[in-house]
Amino acid sequence: HNIPCQTSEFSDGHIAFPAYNSTSKQCLFQLDPLLCSCVRSDQALNHLCPCRNYIKDQVALCKACI
Repeated sequence: HNIPCQTSEFSDGHIAFPAYNSTSKQCLFQLDPLLCSCVRSDQALNHLCPCRNYIKDQVALCKACI
C-alpha cells in the first residue's frame, strides 16, 4: 500500500491495530483478525481500517456473511 514501514510489530491485544506510526515509520498489525475494526483508534497512530462493511455491535461480519 506504499506505506514506508521501517519496522513492524504484531499484537493480539491492541485493538487499534492495524495502524501506522508516522513518527517512527512503524507498521503495526493485528494478529487476531476478529479484533480488526474501525471502532477503535489511537491519536498517536494513523489507523488503517480493514476493508469490510461495518454492522453496529459487530467487529468481523460483513453483510455478505450473514
